[in-house]
Amino acid sequence: MSGTPDRRRFMAQATAALAAAGLVAAPKLAKAVTGGSDAELIGLCHRIVALEDEYERMAEPFYDAVGDAPPEVEERERAIIEEQHDLKDRAARLPATTDEGRRAKALALATCFSRMADGSLCYAGSIDLLAWSLARDLAGPENVPGEPREPLADRLRKESDAMFATLLSSPQAAS
Repeated sequence: MSGTPDRRRFMAQATAALAAAGLVAAPKLAKAVTGGSDAELIGLCHRIVALEDEYERMAEPFYDAVGDAPPEVEERERAIIEEQHDLKDRAARLPATTDEGRRAKALALATCFSRMADGSLCYAGSIDLLAWSLARDLAGPENVPGEPREPLADRLRKESDAMFATLLSSPQAAS
């Protein structure tokens, strides 16, 4: 989880989108205001987004710090991660039966992807990219900023190939 300005803007937009759509009562509450069949799912998804936002705000001052964050910050980070795992598991097991439920689940999923300092999506491969793309499609591109970057494995492979080619073309390699 990165603490970039683009990441914070994304979190604020996701939370605002849920609130504007009437899917949540307030940023600090995990209770959905809809009475539909997806009320529980929407509440879980809102809580995932709110916890991600809390984690970002709390951890950001320590991203560039030398040494560890204070013990109370690390303890809260662990508690957030633990709660998020439970919420994500519960949300994944609930099918979304309304458009609001699908949008809330998509926004929660989109917040789970890490972003680079420039705001671009950081993903491991094509499955991650496809999941993020679907989340953006369902949540609405205006609610999920950022663009994907080349996967890390592809970047590393290109860098490795370039280094290998340089080594092979060096005078020492010829001898």
